[in-house]
Amino acid sequence: MNPEIRFALNEVLQETSRWNVSDEKLVCFCPMRGSCADGRLMLVGRALNGWGTTSFKALEMVSEVARRNILDNTMKISSSDRGCPIQGLHALWREKDSKYNLNQSQFWSVAREVIKEFSTTAENEKWSNYLYWTNLYKVSPQRRRNPSQSLKLAIDSSSWKMLITEIELLQPKRILFLTGQWWAEQFLKNTTFRAFEVPPIPHVFRTGFLPFRGSEAAVVVSDHPQGKTRSEIVFGVLDAFAKLGRGACPRP
Repeated sequence: MNPEIRFALNEVLQETSRWNVSDEKLVCFCPMRGSCADGRLMLVGRALNGWGTTSFKALEMVSEVARRNILDNTMKISSSDRGCPIQGLHALWREKDSKYNLNQSQFWSVAREVIKEFSTTAENEKWSNYLYWTNLYKVSPQRRRNPSQSLKLAIDSSSWKMLITEIELLQPKRILFLTGQWWAEQFLKNTTFRAFEVPPIPHVFRTGFLPFRGSEAAVVVSDHPQGKTRSEIVFGVLDAFAKLGRGACPRP
């Protein structure tokens, strides 16, 4: 784990310790970078939807030792020492749930089709090697659901700060928020994001550019794919990046 990422994630856990609304068990997420990821696409989701690592309660994060243990355990899963960490996570999910089928996941199917447009070498079985994946919120319930409003408010500050750190370290050409409009807006409104007006595109809410350290990333905010038509979202995302000048024209 990059030291800056670890430091930022530690701050998220410190903020989590002040969330005293519930005794609910939580889990921690660390961004995952494919072995060939070079910034061609940064994928941003909302938060984890279930996880296979050590759980904890918010008040436990007051302890520096407890935070270090959670960081160490999270780092093991996000490590690329044994290949692509995203593929490793998918394998872990399949091991935990025999019914889990990656090909039926709308989120990951959209990610696969989009990254393949930006890499001629991203073969079907290796596409995630070229992807950088993160989430808006690095702490979420162990149960399969998004963070509550109170938890989001508790960790907003450190979460936004960490995502900006990630962007500055990766220096991506493109950032895709597969989150829906409301989720991404909470982050973008706290940045120097410059909106770019384009004709209406199905499932795309916002496009523009996000400056960082002398450069900028093309940004597309799209619907979360769950319950949507996969091909329509892929087409809309590629069309939006093309109009921003950072992507290939989508296939009809």
